[in-house]
Amino acid sequence: MLTFDPQERVVGFDDARRASDIPLAKLSEATSEWVVALVDIVDGPSVDARFWERHPGGDKILYVLEGGIVVTLAPEDGEETTASVVAPGGCVIPKDTWHRLQVLSPGRMLCVTPRTGTEDCGYG
Repeated sequence: MLTFDPQERVVGFDDARRASDIPLAKLSEATSEWVVALVDIVDGPSVDARFWERHPGGDKILYVLEGGIVVTLAPEDGEETTASVVAPGGCVIPKDTWHRLQVLSPGRMLCVTPRTGTEDCGYG
């Protein structure tokens, strides 16, 4: 059994679908294909609001447990769209779609993120 503090660690799944815990400070070095993380949504940096990202490895799932976020999608072949997601609510960000998050109201969310091939850029 794996036990961990979700305030300090995330769970990563490798290509054999085995779970391991990863310290938040080491997340950028993780080789896990998928990551499950509890995120405090308090300000722009807490949700990487300055960055657009996309996940060619699969859909990203966000569950807002407390508070709210604004999700902006910018598909390469379509128009930019924005939606508010408030607790208790969630959204699925389609595979390979550029997106960014902003804090609507402070709280927490659970993220299930495919890391394989993740791209980001600082425009926006």
